[in-house]
Amino acid sequence: MILPLKQKLQTAEAVTDAVCDTWGVTLDEIKGGSREQPLAFARQVAMTLCREVAEMSFPEIGRHFNRSHATAIHSIKNVSKHAQTNHKVSDVLKGVIQQISTKQQQQ
Repeated sequence: MILPLKQKLQTAEAVTDAVCDTWGVTLDEIKGGSREQPLAFARQVAMTLCREVAEMSFPEIGRHFNRSHATAIHSIKNVSKHAQTNHKVSDVLKGVIQQISTKQQQQ
């Protein structure tokens, strides 16, 4: 686990919405086929948070993002590696989790 969480925070939709808000992209873009940066990295972050926050399996993540489970595994490993060495990535992950948590508390 990249970041310690005390509870399951919600669904893939909540995670994806928060990542879209953070990066300023649409749901169609995040689920689309573009490999351009930073969109591809935003997608990888969303996949990672779906695994960590929504506790989704790799096949579920792949289906949610119109990708294979192998792509989900690669994405999560990539983000995890960057989060360990780059504090900016770690801070972004924490910020998105905080945004999801705040929205959940408001509901």
